[in-house]
Amino acid sequence: MSHHFGLINGHYEPLTARETEVLNLMAQRLPSRQIAARLGISYATVRSHIRSVGGKLGAHSKDEAIVKARQLALIS
Repeated sequence: MSHHFGLINGHYEPLTARETEVLNLMAQRLPSRQIAARLGISYATVRSHIRSVGGKLGAHSKDEAIVKARQLALIS
């Protein structure tokens, strides 16, 4: 299983496999509730993953997280 990495305080913090899945679905513009249904997890868990991804990427919005993830080649 490969992990992708986000930058925190000048150091790279790995994204979990699930965070990467959520990030890819975010990039496909799926709403959080649809991401939850697709992955078989709760809406609250999706929101938690989104917050974690945002923190690891230093992003303040979903759109910013997607842009930064593409810049880092975490997603296509």
